[in-house]
Amino acid sequence: MASTPTTSASPSPTGAAPGDELGGRYRLLRKIGQGGSATVFEATDLSLERNVAVKVLHSQLSSDPAFLDRFRNEARAAAALSHPNVMAVYDWGEDESGEIVMPYLVMELLDGGSMRSLLDDGNVLSPSQVIQVGLDACRGLNYAHSEGLVHRDITPANLLFDSEGRLNIADFGLAKALADSGWTEPGKDLVGTARYASPEQAQGMRLAASSDVYSLGLILVEALSGSVPFSADTMLGTLTARVESDVPIPDVSEKLAEVLRAMTQRDPDVRPTSNQAGVGLVKSADGMPRPEPLPLVGLEAEDIEIVDAPDELDVTVMDQPEVTELAGTPIVEPSPHDDDEPVRRWPWLLVSLVALGAIGYFAYGEFSNAALLSQPVPDVVGMTAEDAIAELGDDWILGEKFLRDAEIPAGNIVKTAPEAGQLLEEDQTLDYWISLGRPLVRVPDNDLIGRSRQQAEQTLEAIGLTVGTVEQVNNEDVGAGNVISVSAAALELQTGEPVDLVVSLGPSQREIPAFALDTNVEEYLANFDIAGLAVNRVEEFDNEVPLGVIVSVTPPPGTAVDKGESVTVVISQGPVPIAIPATSGQPLGDVLDALTADGFLAGELLTTDGAPGNARCPVVGTDPPQGTELQPGNVITIFLSDCGDGE
Repeated sequence: MASTPTTSASPSPTGAAPGDELGGRYRLLRKIGQGGSATVFEATDLSLERNVAVKVLHSQLSSDPAFLDRFRNEARAAAALSHPNVMAVYDWGEDESGEIVMPYLVMELLDGGSMRSLLDDGNVLSPSQVIQVGLDACRGLNYAHSEGLVHRDITPANLLFDSEGRLNIADFGLAKALADSGWTEPGKDLVGTARYASPEQAQGMRLAASSDVYSLGLILVEALSGSVPFSADTMLGTLTARVESDVPIPDVSEKLAEVLRAMTQRDPDVRPTSNQAGVGLVKSADGMPRPEPLPLVGLEAEDIEIVDAPDELDVTVMDQPEVTELAGTPIVEPSPHDDDEPVRRWPWLLVSLVALGAIGYFAYGEFSNAALLSQPVPDVVGMTAEDAIAELGDDWILGEKFLRDAEIPAGNIVKTAPEAGQLLEEDQTLDYWISLGRPLVRVPDNDLIGRSRQQAEQTLEAIGLTVGTVEQVNNEDVGAGNVISVSAAALELQTGEPVDLVVSLGPSQREIPAFALDTNVEEYLANFDIAGLAVNRVEEFDNEVPLGVIVSVTPPPGTAVDKGESVTVVISQGPVPIAIPATSGQPLGDVLDALTADGFLAGELLTTDGAPGNARCPVVGTDPPQGTELQPGNVITIFLSDCGDGE
């Protein structure tokens, strides 16, 4: 790593500085943000000659091989994300300089600033602008959640804008790597992180995608009102209110208020998914004015707040000042937060909660004359939650949790920890899990549409869903027996629930049109091309139907036929031709009678040399000659012999 001496008002804990080249490719230009776990630089990609953002992680992290493994896995997953509302991760690596190893991420450089800087600049957004921001964020979260990634640290600092105001979510995967390593940001308190923590995050529970939705809901409320709900002077006060109280919603339209209220529900299992929240935001925009351009702050040096707070914490980290003794037990007094500089120190939340629990424990031991009793845990599996709680009584601290189970009906107990029969001392925690019903299965729309009905039924059965109603309709584009569309009550259903199918009967039948003597033949035939029918055009002689008129259609008019079938249309060529009779040597009168009988017309009477003929002379021939086939109505020239006046 090449470096040049630099100075900075905020020394970087990473060991990196402007002028350094990481990985022999990324030259650091200026520091644009710093936090306890990382420093962000604007840099130049020397290979592609473009500016990028490079996040260099704290040098202390490199000494933890387990963290480096997690970092590589999370960086690989983040780099695989590709979505317009997720900040692109171009590259990642570890730069070695002597004994120092610096893990780093190379990301898209966005110059519109962050949501944090926008709010810190005193801006309050309109409902239309909040819907615009929320919808972009929901799109990014829905994509990441569908890829199996939970962000865990959705804050205004991780919502960045490009110059056009398009929102990008940054730092997917990094929060989890830091959490798994037990990393604590040195020199900061927890209040900044607690401002956007979900109730389950405050309780130290395992996080799911619903936690990201809650944090986004808080940010949208802050953007509307100018302040974060339950932002108390202490971390513990903030999180206690977050767990115990509903989020107050600003005075906005009922539709938008309903979406924000749903996103900030304390129970993670009743919150909408990021996709459902986005749909709700779109619906709430009905009737609202077009949003004004966002008041972007832009990217200034060192104006980015880096917040990398883990959500799953190692309570053995006890390197924390300001410890007060109470009843012989240490508890942590967090520092008041500064609204203008949100900061994060997650592990101390759990330390505080553990300490408060310890106070109760030691106080009980010191002031109670009764010894702690142990008793077996009752078997409540399968009971309703109400009956189970009554059965468990009040000797233990009960912890309520939820999970999905294929066998236990929704609302009944799935398991306890400790299990039934095990001894547990009074005032210890007894966790019980309430069933949310059968596991959820995503409806595989794309794997059903266009498939045969049988294939669709097999696919649904294979993933645990059933076929509901099957509607059959005509369709011009989808072949008979194939699925046109899928309908389900939700994008995800419990196993065993039905999925309705619409199946094609193929194109609708076509009715053969009627015709008349004055029907235009070409226009009539064009009808069959339009209807997708094949036309077999046949021309025949007909003594009854005039030339050029339709004689017949097969199948006959009024018949319904399938698309693609063939139709035969017979068109008249006029009367059937007749051979000119023999006339040589016959009297003119007989010849005229014969020609008239066959429908021919007599023409000129001529001698063989072309002179006018004598009607008293016998016929020697005709033009056309005998045997020639002509249609009735043709004119026949008659040749007479030159018999003179005496004959």
